[in-house]
Amino acid sequence: CAPEALVGTVVAAPGPRTASCDSFEIQIRGKSSHAGFPSNGIDVVSTGALVVSALNQLLPWTVAPLDSATLVISRMEAGKHQLYNVIPESMAIEGNIRSLSNQTARILKQRIKEVTRHICAAKNCTCEISWIPGYPAMVNHEAVTKRVEQALVQAGIHAVTGDPVMAA
Repeated sequence: CAPEALVGTVVAAPGPRTASCDSFEIQIRGKSSHAGFPSNGIDVVSTGALVVSALNQLLPWTVAPLDSATLVISRMEAGKHQLYNVIPESMAIEGNIRSLSNQTARILKQRIKEVTRHICAAKNCTCEISWIPGYPAMVNHEAVTKRVEQALVQAGIHAVTGDPVMAA
């Protein structure tokens, strides 16, 4: 995969080519309360904010400097529209991780679970984490790629290499 390659171009390169892609959904549950009595509730919004902040700091402490990975929070939702004085009972957080290494993706999944569960427990909330599996990283085998390149040369076709991409 090389987005810059022209139609009809063959891309052949060893090693990582496209990223793994997995999505997650986090449901945080607390206790609803009136804003005038916040001590009667368990605030999922502040808990969710801590979870998102921690997840956004996860990559530099989890992924090796020469590995590539992304973690994106794409949705946060809590409460009902125009209920300004109600602490909501639940919050949803959704996101996506991508990595050029399947091992790095496995480690990220584990760390997301651990961080989320510990923050929720510290704030007296419960949480459920669901994974929506996507695609594994595509990593071309070096010897096979060389054979493909040789076959392309014999057929008079020029192959380009291109950089790996985080698309799945």
